[in-house]
Amino acid sequence: MLCKKLVKTVPNMTGSTVRCLMSNEIVFSNFGHPQQVIQLRKSEVPPLGNHGVLVRMLAAPVNPSDINTIQGKYPVKVKLPHIPGNEGVGVVEEIGGYVKNICPGNHVIITKPAQGTWRDIGVFNEAALKVVPNYLGLAEAATLGVNCTAYRMLSDYRPVRACNMSVIQNAANSACGQYVIQICKAWGIQTINIVRHRRKIDDLKSRLECLGASFVLTENEVKSTNIFKKDLIHKPSLALNCVGGKSASQMMKHLRPNGCMVTYGGMSKQPVTIPTPVFIFKTLSFCGFWMTAWNATASDLAKDEMLGELISLVVDGRIRAPLHKKRTNPDTRDSRESRLDNRITNTVGVDTTMTNTVEVDITTTNTVGVDTTVLATTILDTIVMGTADVNTTVVNTKQSGLSEREECESGNLSAKMSNKAAP
Repeated sequence: MLCKKLVKTVPNMTGSTVRCLMSNEIVFSNFGHPQQVIQLRKSEVPPLGNHGVLVRMLAAPVNPSDINTIQGKYPVKVKLPHIPGNEGVGVVEEIGGYVKNICPGNHVIITKPAQGTWRDIGVFNEAALKVVPNYLGLAEAATLGVNCTAYRMLSDYRPVRACNMSVIQNAANSACGQYVIQICKAWGIQTINIVRHRRKIDDLKSRLECLGASFVLTENEVKSTNIFKKDLIHKPSLALNCVGGKSASQMMKHLRPNGCMVTYGGMSKQPVTIPTPVFIFKTLSFCGFWMTAWNATASDLAKDEMLGELISLVVDGRIRAPLHKKRTNPDTRDSRESRLDNRITNTVGVDTTMTNTVEVDITTTNTVGVDTTVLATTILDTIVMGTADVNTTVVNTKQSGLSEREECESGNLSAKMSNKAAP
């Protein structure tokens, strides 16, 4: 098997052999601001076990849910210390004796929350993994969870697909918002997409229109738009709310009678206030959606059907990962510490007016003084530099071999803490 060439064992003092595989991983021992509480440590990879799968992580998103988890504000409570990261894609290097339907060399995505994807190498239970085609792009595979959120909201609340209804959404330039646009385009559904005003707003509008957006309006423009009066588009039956506050109120005004608003985020930190008349005279419905809750109750068949259709759309080129830039990250440990000391932020070179994903070429990076740079250190740098609020996906472009293999001295197999990520 492939793993036999990748995992070393060395004799201990008793003459038996022990596993000698080390992994860099991000960890936090207290809840708080990510830049203040996360650390980078090097730990021994635990034993495989009968149902375990050894996975080398290839890409892992930095989502708002990850930040909320570190802050202690996410509904899924974790035990400390904890490795963050809810989603990601990796390659299987070794499997336990009872593992079925997963083989070394398979690409797998993480399907259960709080599994800890911000590491180079990890052992996951087979029940937390789903095999995806190896030819699927890493950014697309790593963000399938966000794609699933868009798919479910478009499928479960109003028959927008069957009845050719239109959809309105805010936070349209978010990762989920971009997937909503592309899925609707693939299904022949028109969309009204609301974004905050910013510099180069025309560039942002053009990019979303290239993805398939029917109309892109700022929060001010949507207040006075005449696209409905001119019959340029039918009034929407479904509103997808990720902002709340005034933005949600504006979408309510444009929903047609018997329409539905689905709330899946609250970026403004303002409540969704529902006036009495919209209940009485428009008979609007209001729901909340959380992908984690759906996954906990959905059948395997429903999950397989959803992923199968989404993967087909990706393979056909009708859906692609949220717009992103590729960058190299030739930082050294000294430069990272300098950024920490000087509180330098927003220096990743990412266009934060639009970009939701950063593809990182880390084959030449040497942030911890090892020959091959690893996923965990690059995620660490991304958070330290203050760009974790834009749904970053860090991609390990080195495709062969484990990130790091280290011989362990007998009797010294405990995790090693180093490179604290905040002063």
